[in-house]
Amino acid sequence: MQISFLAERRFGLAQSRKDSKGRALRKGECFNEKKGLYVYSYSDPFGKRNYIYSKSLIDLRAKEDQIFRDRMDGVNGHEAGRVSLNSLFERYISTKTNLRKTTYGNYLYYYRHFVKKTFGSRFIDDIHYSDILSFYTRLLNERHMKFTTVKNIQTFLHPTFQLAVRDELIRVNPTDYVITEVKKSIKDLPEKRHALTPEQQKIFMSELMKQRNIRWYPIFTVFLGTGCRAGEIAGLRWDDVDMKNRVIHIRQIIDDYHHHPRESTERGFMVAPPKTHAGTRDIPMIDQVYEAFQTEKEFQEISGTHCTRKISGIGGFVFCGSGGNIINFTVLNRVIIRICDEYNIEEIQNATKEKRDPVLLPHFTCHVLRHTFCSRLCENDGNIKAIQEIMGHQDIKTTMDIYAEISDKRKQETMDSLSKNSGLFGKS
Repeated sequence: MQISFLAERRFGLAQSRKDSKGRALRKGECFNEKKGLYVYSYSDPFGKRNYIYSKSLIDLRAKEDQIFRDRMDGVNGHEAGRVSLNSLFERYISTKTNLRKTTYGNYLYYYRHFVKKTFGSRFIDDIHYSDILSFYTRLLNERHMKFTTVKNIQTFLHPTFQLAVRDELIRVNPTDYVITEVKKSIKDLPEKRHALTPEQQKIFMSELMKQRNIRWYPIFTVFLGTGCRAGEIAGLRWDDVDMKNRVIHIRQIIDDYHHHPRESTERGFMVAPPKTHAGTRDIPMIDQVYEAFQTEKEFQEISGTHCTRKISGIGGFVFCGSGGNIINFTVLNRVIIRICDEYNIEEIQNATKEKRDPVLLPHFTCHVLRHTFCSRLCENDGNIKAIQEIMGHQDIKTTMDIYAEISDKRKQETMDSLSKNSGLFGKS
């Protein structure tokens, strides 16, 4: 674009031609009497001729002004008008060479399953904040999708549009702050995970010692005594358990992913390195965990039950599911619910007979056991860095958030104790 042309556009110079109503037309403008359309022609930065049309001269000039603003701001609006979201996503995903295979497969699955056929063919400069908000709302209300799944979609849509912002194809990212707005419309957001209290933890471990649950005692003891993630425990091999030096080496996980990246809902499992560098770590064994591994090994030797499944050519996993398969944390979560329900029924009956309030166990998941372990660590040790390394937290803020939650609880307990036991207000 020449400087003289910018001046003409900016100050309205070179108004030599007129339309049928006698209005002066600017350079690049003309009126097609046969079609009844105003036309504006211009060259993009690559020298290609482009045309815009309108039935109204006022509307045409609004479009011209937008093109001018884009030029001045360095935004390639002409290119954005030809780039679909599908094309942009393909460009984005092709740049993510460092993505884990499972993450890559899940991104492709969610995009092709939920986005591609909905508004993926639309041009990115025609997709606005309200479109994204409406899309997420429909997924929640019409397709009854979980909020966590919508957040997963946002995980790759936001950087996809951010790529267009950085390439100066669009000014703003239409996915910015959408999740915050979506949250406001959801009544039943997933509750924040809370650790088991020491009393609840003691009850749960007591239930595991009962004959009907004893088979699950070793694995849940390892959960509560190491703070490992479900995928880390599922991927734990006997070679990773150093009984002599009482150290557990976390070197790989078993991850689930969408086996077919297109429209299939089939899921599979694969052995992968921990999701972050901090996840690769050594965890010292406490006595209870050491004994749990011993118990598991003895049971397998006596029963002849071993994990015979190999994944990615790797076998020898510690914990075994049905039929010699790997352990599945979904099954473990169902076991936890069953144990809690059985205990709660008995506890309610006993509390009724004894005329007291029942002490019940909440429904929780394997991940709550990890959170519980971290809480016990924070209650007993103030070494945040050591806790971070044991937990495998990539960001120390995660550790600090849990530590702060425990600290707040301790402060409240201290004040409650002061209220009950001090003689500050004339009572002893």
